[in-house]
Amino acid sequence: MEKEHSEGTKKLYPNEMSSRHRSVMRMEIAGHTTNDIAKELGFNVQRLSLIMNSPLYIEERDKMARDVKREFVEAEGKKLAMDTTAKVLDAGTEKAARTLVGALDAGGSVGVSAAKDILDRGGYAKEEKIRANVFVEASPSLIEMLERVAKNGTDKSKGSGSD
Repeated sequence: MEKEHSEGTKKLYPNEMSSRHRSVMRMEIAGHTTNDIAKELGFNVQRLSLIMNSPLYIEERDKMARDVKREFVEAEGKKLAMDTTAKVLDAGTEKAARTLVGALDAGGSVGVSAAKDILDRGGYAKEEKIRANVFVEASPSLIEMLERVAKNGTDKSKGSGSD
């Protein structure tokens, strides 16, 4: 049942929803109080109350709430439908880590290999080292510094401060 509002109040309602109004909706849906929302977003509480009681706001907020609920239900459904192999591997990562640690003392290449494979599939892959060749274009000051180092064995332009 929609509230009856005076003509003067209706004239103060927003004609369209701005990004700030949508921020208000998100915070309201998340459970924040009107006072918290007003403080966080810099609204006057009375103005915010007018916005939040406008039919346009209520309609848009309810639509947003339905969308949030639908997305949440879909995400939960995807979690439940997760590949059973991935579930088993995910559950095995802790055991694999313990096997790998235990294999440090016990040896056994088969156990270590299996543990590494499970960790890799669980998202704990060994970091790859990258080798890079870097081209440095020598400036006159770099050449001068390198000549000093070659001549004296150190770069005297840095360090002691006595020149």
